[in-house]
Amino acid sequence: MKNNRIRELREKKKLTLKELAKNIGVSFTTLSKYENGVVTTGKIATWQKLADFFGVSVGHLQGLPLFDEYKNNLTDITEKFSDYNNEYVKQKKELDELKIQYKLLANKFDHNMATNEDFKQKEKILEKIKDLRKNINYSRIELAKTIQQLDESKDILSKELETIDTLIKNNKDDDK
Repeated sequence: MKNNRIRELREKKKLTLKELAKNIGVSFTTLSKYENGVVTTGKIATWQKLADFFGVSVGHLQGLPLFDEYKNNLTDITEKFSDYNNEYVKQKKELDELKIQYKLLANKFDHNMATNEDFKQKEKILEKIKDLRKNINYSRIELAKTIQQLDESKDILSKELETIDTLIKNNKDDDK
């Protein structure tokens, strides 16, 4: 992995390459190849020793996007989706209730039984319906954006998993 984080993590701990090699039980030459990206896949056991030593995941060590970041991002997006969806459902229910109220008023108008208060009520209901439709459209747009974010995060995670699968496959091939 050419963009791995071994050097960055090693330097944070103020260790030389030789010291790190000794700490994890691999040769200086091997570790140097890993750190400099000469070893593109390497043995999982070596990556795991390094990851354990630094307290990070193998994926993070190899320079892959942080799985936890994506997991947290997905959690945030899912919560956002849930909030927008709940708001959408609430607004839709409120709109349905207003439509019923409007139909009841319309019945009064149809039978010439409407009062001045009914006219005012009708205008209020129509204004609320108009506002709710705007809000519902906004919620629909936000739901669509959130779904797109979920899809993008899913694609990124899929690519990360493919990379990990490739590493595992290459490691099995190396062991043969």
